[in-house]
Amino acid sequence: WRTIFSNVSLGLEIQKRLDEPAKHELQAMINTYGLGGFENAYPSELSGGMRQRAALIRTLALKPELLLLDEPFSALDYQTRLSVCDDISSIIRRAHKTAILVTHDLGIAAEVGDRIQVMYAGEIIETGTKSEIFKKAVHPYTWALMKSVPSAQSQTEEKLYSLKGTPPDLIAPPKACAFAPRCEYCMGICRRLHPVMAAESESHSAGCWLMHPDAPKPEQLGKGGTI
Repeated sequence: WRTIFSNVSLGLEIQKRLDEPAKHELQAMINTYGLGGFENAYPSELSGGMRQRAALIRTLALKPELLLLDEPFSALDYQTRLSVCDDISSIIRRAHKTAILVTHDLGIAAEVGDRIQVMYAGEIIETGTKSEIFKKAVHPYTWALMKSVPSAQSQTEEKLYSLKGTPPDLIAPPKACAFAPRCEYCMGICRRLHPVMAAESESHSAGCWLMHPDAPKPEQLGKGGTI
């Protein structure tokens, strides 16, 4: 069994960089990032949020250029997730690091993201600032994602939107638009050719044939209709 200190120092230990100055710096990080007094505790004695914080300190101790956080909050309950999300975001900004967060939770993305990239079938299909994605989305898949999230302002008991169909088989990915079979605004070209990323603004682009200057407006297509 390893204590919190021996856990957060594991990377430096493997790289044979765990000398006395490194230990002092590591202890300072533990104190700064809210785990002071727990360095001799064991992970089983800490809450889920504190264990996540320890994992982040272990990563930051290696001084990485870029952090990749793959669903770091998925094992936490909702209230803990919000708290830990805020804590870890603060730590990352305080350490002046750039992080890529992979998440299925739009609330978390809205909370911590500066730029957001929406992916479908292994491809980025829309990218933009947080404001552009959440307020000015242009891809039908992004629209579907937004409609599937419950709104605090909603006063109705309507069922949440559910996207019909299933994702494509990525062992044999489609040569045309991967989202076409599930898209309510699908056109003939969508089933024939793969769309290219087109700019909506300098910072906002999407890979959808609706972005083509000759494409009809979504309201002209009608949901479920094709042309």
